[in-house]
Amino acid sequence: MPNEKRRKRDRERRRNEIIDAAERLFFSKGYDVITMDDIAADAGLAKGTLYTYFKSKESLFYAVALRGVRLLNTLFAGAVKMEKVGVDKIYSTGVAYYEFSKRYPEYFKLFSYAESERFVCRNDENALKLTKVNQDNLNIMLESIRIGQEDGSILPGLDPLMTAIFLMESTNAMIPIPGFHETLYQNGKDTDEVMRFTLERLKRSIENTPK
Repeated sequence: MPNEKRRKRDRERRRNEIIDAAERLFFSKGYDVITMDDIAADAGLAKGTLYTYFKSKESLFYAVALRGVRLLNTLFAGAVKMEKVGVDKIYSTGVAYYEFSKRYPEYFKLFSYAESERFVCRNDENALKLTKVNQDNLNIMLESIRIGQEDGSILPGLDPLMTAIFLMESTNAMIPIPGFHETLYQNGKDTDEVMRFTLERLKRSIENTPK
């Protein structure tokens, strides 16, 4: 039994070392130019050993993206716990998402790339795990909207799923505001100010305020 536990630990350590190597290369050079040979060399392994852990470069990409989406899940879960009413909970997920994009910009870039049509192995183990955690993040938003409709802070007639998608896509579209950095700088503004404005306007669009 002790030997079995040690082998399991060694296997997990080796697996994480491979993901570390893939992450370094994907972040520094991009997914397309990197090969499994490159990843094996960076990890100090034979390519055959690499394939005993990951069946393809695509599977490794999903494993790296999974790390990022788990970090986002932690931020989402922590953010909503800090608020009492639903509209503030859903607003906090927008703030958390923007903070994630600043704190982990490389993971943020990976997210949009992972959703592109070039990735087709959706039945891959890591792809399935990524889908599950993405669903968990969506569920946090859906639950916040549901709470908000129950406590009266969010408009009751809104479809929760459509509302969550609207908020996510609207927020995502403003990050990192391509082409406007110089204009903002010249006018004494910055990205943080634009994002505060965006999130406040999105909040008002769903908030149930007295007539």
